Amino acid sequence: LLLFLMINLVTAQNWTTGTVALDTDFTVQFDVNAGTNIVTMTLIGPDNVWLGVAPGVSTGSGMGNLGDDAIIYSSSGLEDRNMPAGTGTPNLDSSQDWNVSSNTTNSGERTLIATRARDTGDSNDYVFPTTAQAIPILWALGSSIFSVNHASRGGVVANLTLGADD
Repeated sequence: LLLFLMINLVTAQNWTTGTVALDTDFTVQFDVNAGTNIVTMTLIGPDNVWLGVAPGVSTGSGMGNLGDDAIIYSSSGLEDRNMPAGTGTPNLDSSQDWNVSSNTTNSGERTLIATRARDTGDSNDYVFPTTAQAIPILWALGSSIFSVNHASRGGVVANLTLGADD
């Protein structure tokens, strides 16, 4: 049984969105490890603004539906948030599921790497898939003071594809 479990972990598939351009100097990448059920997010953008992404939220839903997952990096650090219905600042999630493993700046560019469980069990958190499919991503960035009312924003669709083996 132990050998069977080890083989499953070794041969488990990894899925990635690859680097997704959100704005001229803002990218995100989500990597889903199906063996460990861990998602790694790599967020790259200017170090003098706040950055936000909402995986699983399409642009057709405006600011997202009540409870949609949002991940915001600002001067307060990385925060797990939930979209309000309509417009307004996303509320803090009752559980902060993302763990920052790296946060570096170089020549005005921030690279933030964070991980969390693929499915946290929280109904307000996006459950990352482990199959090839499209993932809509709503994004925003703004001045150094976090306020969604004064932000550049948009949406893209990333394709989750089979990644390279570890």
